[in-house]
Amino acid sequence: MYKVVPDFISDDEQTFLKDLVSQYITKSNGNLRSYADHEQHHNSVNGRNTEPIFFFSIVEELKTNTRLQDIVRRMQKAAGVPEENPNTHFNWVISVAPRGTEVMNHTDPLDAERMKTKKILRINLIVQNAKRGGTFQVSKVSNDAYIDADIPDKGLMMFEASEIWHRITANLSNTTRINLSIDEVVDR
Repeated sequence: MYKVVPDFISDDEQTFLKDLVSQYITKSNGNLRSYADHEQHHNSVNGRNTEPIFFFSIVEELKTNTRLQDIVRRMQKAAGVPEENPNTHFNWVISVAPRGTEVMNHTDPLDAERMKTKKILRINLIVQNAKRGGTFQVSKVSNDAYIDADIPDKGLMMFEASEIWHRITANLSNTTRINLSIDEVVDR
């Protein structure tokens, strides 16, 4: 259902990625507040009382940052995805999930026509876990028994996001959960 590779990055690479997140937050502080206000309103309208998760695209950074390129290529290689084929690349982001955030159960489907022959392979690098809560869970069936994926800090997880139901429990700590996420569209 999923695969975890512990200690995928070094302590130095973890620090590099945390510093990159700090730079993104500093650059977009005004946009974060606006986004947070919008998401807080959206969540309260839908009966959820969660804080927003922030997503930063790394596409531009990948064009020039060789250190980030190396980490992403190693992630792709571990998942068996050829880096030479740009048609497979779907979504590359760093997500930042502070206290109070959670992700409800879902799959990430493609459009109906593409789903016939393709699926989404998600490659998650957990830069930093929440200290309490913020647990990644998976299930083969919606609302069925979920199991904890137990991904350690600096660990890599790969799973079929268009096939496997997944969610993240509420972050109950003051430690922000940071995740580098790559979605690749691959053949079934």
